[in-house]
Amino acid sequence: IIDAENDSASERFVFDNVTVRERPNFAAGQDTDNDGMPDAWEFDNGFDRASGGDAELDADDDGLTNLREFQNGTNPRVADTDDDGLTDGQEVDVVKTNPTVKDTDGDGLRDDVEVLTTKTDPLNSDTDGDGFGDRLEIVFGSDPLVSNPDAKFGPEGSVAFTSFEQGS
Repeated sequence: IIDAENDSASERFVFDNVTVRERPNFAAGQDTDNDGMPDAWEFDNGFDRASGGDAELDADDDGLTNLREFQNGTNPRVADTDDDGLTDGQEVDVVKTNPTVKDTDGDGLRDDVEVLTTKTDPLNSDTDGDGFGDRLEIVFGSDPLVSNPDAKFGPEGSVAFTSFEQGS
């Protein structure tokens, strides 16, 4: 904030149609309108701290109300918070993946790829349970939907490591 008169008073300026204003200090958990969304979060996301009606709106049209965006830690102004190709609403209500992480199961495949392309389980890094992660199987041409615990990956004579143990 620019203090044009150097008097430490809270001031407000408009530059190229952008309003800059000082962020007030909010008491922890303060919720003036009792809508379930803290005032600080409402302020940061451009909602009305005095009106509970904005809790049931869906600012980004992703299928989650603003209140549910707050509850899930997602951005109420961006339909796909983690930018993985699935809307926050799809991840929370349909697929049950984490809408703030691109790869919920950590197997190296984004949630949208698992749901829409490979048909693997985005909540299980080894969909077929054969001990080889989904991405590893795809990279080496194995089917991550069909268990093949005896699969060998790589050229003939090569060694593939499936796990590592720290030596002493």
